[in-house]
Amino acid sequence: MNLETLLGWRYRAWHDTVRDEVYSRLARRGATAFIRLRWPWPASRPFERPRLLLRAPGVGIGDNLMCTPVFREIKRRNPACHITLLTKVPDLFRENPNVDLVVSDFDLAERQSLRLGYDHLAPRLSSFAGATTTAAVSGGSADAPSPALHHDYAHPEPPPRPLIAIMAECVGMEFFDNQLDCAAPEVPASFRQRIAAIPRPYVVVQPQASAWTPNKSWPIAHWAEVVQALLPRFAVVEVGTEPLLPGLVSDPRFVSLAGSTSVSEFVHVIAGATLYLGPDSGGMHIANAFRVPSVVVFGGYSAPESFRYPRTVALTGPVRCAPCWLSTPCPYGVACLHRIPAAQVLAAVDALLPASAAHD
Repeated sequence: MNLETLLGWRYRAWHDTVRDEVYSRLARRGATAFIRLRWPWPASRPFERPRLLLRAPGVGIGDNLMCTPVFREIKRRNPACHITLLTKVPDLFRENPNVDLVVSDFDLAERQSLRLGYDHLAPRLSSFAGATTTAAVSGGSADAPSPALHHDYAHPEPPPRPLIAIMAECVGMEFFDNQLDCAAPEVPASFRQRIAAIPRPYVVVQPQASAWTPNKSWPIAHWAEVVQALLPRFAVVEVGTEPLLPGLVSDPRFVSLAGSTSVSEFVHVIAGATLYLGPDSGGMHIANAFRVPSVVVFGGYSAPESFRYPRTVALTGPVRCAPCWLSTPCPYGVACLHRIPAAQVLAAVDALLPASAAHD
């Protein structure tokens, strides 16, 4: 009986913490140092092997799609490599030419897989150690955070390279490509017909990100203002985990599908859009994969430099504590998001979609 069997999750948590700390120290010396020290000569780097079992850094749509440029580059450098992907969202990889086999049984394969991670270079902050409740109630001042603001950070500085580049380093490659791949989704004919009935062109809005963090949520009143301003020019489709805009927006060209789509249907709606508008969440990555222009309200949770996506206007609210990657409620009332007015978002839409893209 080995140590992992005896201690179970405690051993795995300790192992993962130690691994991330070691990898962080290596990776902050640069991509070349990380790769050379993790796989010293004459050891083969993973992408050079004949077979790879890989998994994404998380189970979300974005984390999975960010792996696709890495798969593509592995196949370019080592065409004979057989890539097996361990994923909870297999529909995203249907007919992907760079993935040979898709597996969803994590219990069977997770411990044997190589993770394309970036956690070792991402800030890991679960709470603000020195923040006051007064700041949270009043909106606070993120320009003058408490001295203990970064006390809980394992790594105060943001990732030094784009996340896709960091993931590529996990298989021994110095590489970055910001174009994602996604399979054309299979959806029921009834749903396809429903989307086909929406007037063209249409804009997809995703007011809410995943439940991982509340710090990507641009004020709902701002969303309503933007949607009302867009409706004379475009149909607008709301997506996400729950409907937030019905009741605030009343127009026959507004359709809410939030809370009622499968992953494939979510992809299908965004793939057909003229524009995506939302936070740095799954929809942003799908829009990239289908080359849909995007306005992304980053605020201060993460930074556009971590993605560098094309065809994208990235909006941030510069404050000293950003990017925070904070998973618990912001003690400063998400001042970074409140600094982004609806007028700025509408100006970004106009920059991407001139009048010729609107209704006659």
